[in-house]
Amino acid sequence: MRALTVGTLVLAVGAVAGLPVDAYASSAKYMKAEYSKAIYKVTGTTRVKLTYPQWKKARRHHKLIKVHAKYYKYGWDTAVIADTNWPGPNSWVHLTASEYKRAGRPHIRKATTYLPGSRFVRWGTSSQIMLLSPSGRYHKWQYSNSKAASLGHIETYSNHGFERLSWSPKVAYMTNLRKGHGSHISAATFKRYGKPHVKKVKHFPGDTFWRYSGKSTIHYDGLMENRTISKAKWRKAGKPTVHVKKSPTTKREKVIKLAKKYVGTKYRYGGTSPSTGWDCSGFTRYVYKKVGVSLPHSASGQRAAGKIISKSKAKAGDLVATSSHVGIYDGHGKMYDAGNTRVDTIHRTFSWMKPLKYVRVLP
Repeated sequence: MRALTVGTLVLAVGAVAGLPVDAYASSAKYMKAEYSKAIYKVTGTTRVKLTYPQWKKARRHHKLIKVHAKYYKYGWDTAVIADTNWPGPNSWVHLTASEYKRAGRPHIRKATTYLPGSRFVRWGTSSQIMLLSPSGRYHKWQYSNSKAASLGHIETYSNHGFERLSWSPKVAYMTNLRKGHGSHISAATFKRYGKPHVKKVKHFPGDTFWRYSGKSTIHYDGLMENRTISKAKWRKAGKPTVHVKKSPTTKREKVIKLAKKYVGTKYRYGGTSPSTGWDCSGFTRYVYKKVGVSLPHSASGQRAAGKIISKSKAKAGDLVATSSHVGIYDGHGKMYDAGNTRVDTIHRTFSWMKPLKYVRVLP
């Protein structure tokens, strides 16, 4: 494999107005990469991309030369990189699936070192360096930090990273480490990030631990989940203060309690059960059925099943709905909903839901 050094290509802006296409030099050649439709006029090491009328005129006197390439990919990635044998310094191009097909699906060499177009990234939760391929997949860089640094700039995201609770296996991608902002990511997404080092924390900023009056069971409302936890896990969390709440008595309170209980349940399109997964209306239908309210299994049907109310009158336990999505309003600007396979059942904001209706199905 040749040395992977990207040379600087000097690209001319275009033909001088009024001059024929052959006016640059008599030694000009007309070339195209085997994976591309673009045709270039090449003089020495300078390439000028031609329009179709320019090539139509030039092809009367010149044949088109196909430029071959060598193809590489990381063993852990799908991106194919073409090392194109242009006159002068070669160029490296990340190919689309159609470009690779146009080249005739040639043999791909396995890259054993850095490929141009990749980037080095370091998160704020670790000194570990990750290699980001042109396709958007990450991989642990196997060489020393000094060798990585010699190849290019390391992009450091000091306020981003990956954390998990010391007493839970779920991983959160943190978009603001200092403020504790982030969300749970799936195993597939974590794999796409290259399974980087995960920092363990006792709990996140804003997490709360509480119990109902007269009950000993501890509930946890946190960044990624809302559920009961054992005393052993509470101790691993650093024995935070446990707040006391009144036991729910109204249907609205019971709906919110149930919604919290099922945060983290798997999303499954068409599903209606916490054991096998559910979609947005399957989740809301299940919760409201527990308090004696029957709802249809569709977002549009549930929006039509109750009374449309204003935002100012909305209470915890009402529905927030569009024609294609529905969730349970928590009374404080967020909702509980079964979002999709990336987030599953979650507690989050809903400003992105438009046009939004607040729907009352409880007294």
